[in-house]
Amino acid sequence: MSIAVTNGTDVVRAGPAMAPRAFAGVRRRMALDGCKWDPQVGDVRVIAPFPLLLGRGEWDSLARTAEALYAETVRVEAAVMARPDLQKRIGVPRALRRVLARLGEGAEVTPTAARVMRFDFHPTPDGWRASEVNADVPGGYAEAWELARLLADASPGYGPAGDPAGALVEGIARRAGDGALVALLWAPGYMEDLQVVSYLARRIEERGMRAVRVAPGQLGWTADARALVRGSPDSRLRLESDSTGVGVEGFEPVSAVVRFFQSEWLPGVRGGDNWARLLVGGRTPVANPAGAIIGESKRLPLVWDDLPFDVPAWRAALPETRELRDAPWRTDDGWVIKAAYGNKGGRGGGAGDHAAGRVAAGGVGSAAPARAVGGAAAVRDGGGGVAHRAGVSMCGRVRGRRVGGGGVRASHGQGDDRLRGVGRGGAGAGGGRMSFRDELFEMWAPAESVWSDWAKPVLFAHATEDRFEQAGAEDTGSAGNAVRDPQGAPGRADGRTALVLDLPGEAGARTAPELARDGYRPVPLYNGAPGEAEVVTVTAILRALVELGPAMREAARRLAADAPPAFLLDARRRGPAGEVDAGAFDNRSISLPTDFPSAATLRGRGIGRVVLVQAEAGSPQVDLAHTLLRYQEAGIEIWARSVVAGDEARAITVARPRWYRSMFQRFLATLGLRRHPLGGFGGVLGEGSGG
Repeated sequence: MSIAVTNGTDVVRAGPAMAPRAFAGVRRRMALDGCKWDPQVGDVRVIAPFPLLLGRGEWDSLARTAEALYAETVRVEAAVMARPDLQKRIGVPRALRRVLARLGEGAEVTPTAARVMRFDFHPTPDGWRASEVNADVPGGYAEAWELARLLADASPGYGPAGDPAGALVEGIARRAGDGALVALLWAPGYMEDLQVVSYLARRIEERGMRAVRVAPGQLGWTADARALVRGSPDSRLRLESDSTGVGVEGFEPVSAVVRFFQSEWLPGVRGGDNWARLLVGGRTPVANPAGAIIGESKRLPLVWDDLPFDVPAWRAALPETRELRDAPWRTDDGWVIKAAYGNKGGRGGGAGDHAAGRVAAGGVGSAAPARAVGGAAAVRDGGGGVAHRAGVSMCGRVRGRRVGGGGVRASHGQGDDRLRGVGRGGAGAGGGRMSFRDELFEMWAPAESVWSDWAKPVLFAHATEDRFEQAGAEDTGSAGNAVRDPQGAPGRADGRTALVLDLPGEAGARTAPELARDGYRPVPLYNGAPGEAEVVTVTAILRALVELGPAMREAARRLAADAPPAFLLDARRRGPAGEVDAGAFDNRSISLPTDFPSAATLRGRGIGRVVLVQAEAGSPQVDLAHTLLRYQEAGIEIWARSVVAGDEARAITVARPRWYRSMFQRFLATLGLRRHPLGGFGGVLGEGSGG
């Protein structure tokens, strides 16, 4: 949901709901153009079919409050940066405190490219209150602008409140200059982070600058602490043994860095402490700067009384905050438990799994009374200019498309035959002309199917209509041959069985038309994004989706809207064992229970059995086991079969994986991958950065 602004009555209210077909168009535009790659989380649609409407006077008041809170936060950050004792009290990790201590030894804070904060406002019986500030790596850019613009069409007289991504990019452009190369740091493996940096990369390039996505360790540094990357955004990033990059051919200076990588994760980056230059001692401007470490701590209110000045805006906006040990959260569910650093909170009062939220960074936590949701952003350029009033976001996260080459397009000689009408006709979900990506996505996730909400849009967002460069067909081994053989198919759908095809590479996608002819609805669940020198070869999967789209369209015409699903995964999603090339695009991923419909939804559709189809016989992969065990516990039978062996499906018992149903399962699941030396997927990275 997004908040829009009008000159009408100063109240918040729900706007009119969009017609289903029009809303389907909005959802698709956000997925394919607006970098919203997680529009479905389990059974929940994270985009509502209506906007929240906010009066102009109310918005102006919130914007002024956000600017006042911004000014106070910057002042508090500066004061605490000079107080190691207060840094310890608010939970700043020891490694970061050691870096900040260099400021007292003559080092300077790394210059600021731009500064963004997002304040989460809550409508309460006592007026608007702010629960926190996302001061380090705030997300919500695409929702605040792209979604608000789309929903405004259904609410005449209303419009978006502002464009925080545009304000951020303008601030960077003023600091870096037109044509500058901007590096966007992210944590490889986290799709919700990739979608944010990809969206920002798109906006940066639209502004006339260049953008490249990197892990923190993929930055090189000159002897005078200037950031470098290897070559252009379209080249492989590879650091030579001379990590400074001095005198190494092919390195290019970076004019600015956007750090969408939480500060508390930085000490985990391998290769010495070059990461510290992102905070202290560097000469390349960074957004956000070192002060964000302080502002991000949820324990910051506990030291307000130790400052030589007051923070009246914060005292008026923030509910009471206490030490965890001093709050009656065990018996009073009016308290929210939050870690000093992290994105998640839990309710008090013994509220089930949420109680695990008392675990906090550095063994410390804080608690605040619980209320509702909202957000406003304040953006300043690196020169400390006037704050921009930016948009308000009420929904989840952001996503984006890849910068540079690697997109898959329809090959010459096939475009007209395979995707007739693409970009030249065909009604879009919103009533307009369908683009290539629209029609391709419609082929695989038709609006009438009850399972299309779960289809992952990541790969489809990277498809273009021009001829693609040959990436080479992927060798899927005997599994690929087996699924092309009719004898390798699971057989006709019986109406009560769903399939999960966990096959290598494009093998699952290649069998989709056959599955459709047998009465199953193929549902792509591919989370990896394509890129140059990709660790996981997802470009071949995208090619298969493009090539087989017309066949899917024909086969799917005979399917009922509620035909049982066949979920398609890449068994190689977690990447190769061992270390990966430091110059590779780390697109490894994992499968999560929230990628699938719940057991209740399956049972409600008459599904009582799930058959896992794998290349080789054996237990489910550890990440997928979390989903299958949930189904098993809900009374759904789990069967398995190997397409290579060609055996019949048989009932199995899914063993309980480690950390099952843990609040930190998503984080802990990454430990199954070996640590990438550049801080990529598989490292101890915590939740995704987007807050």
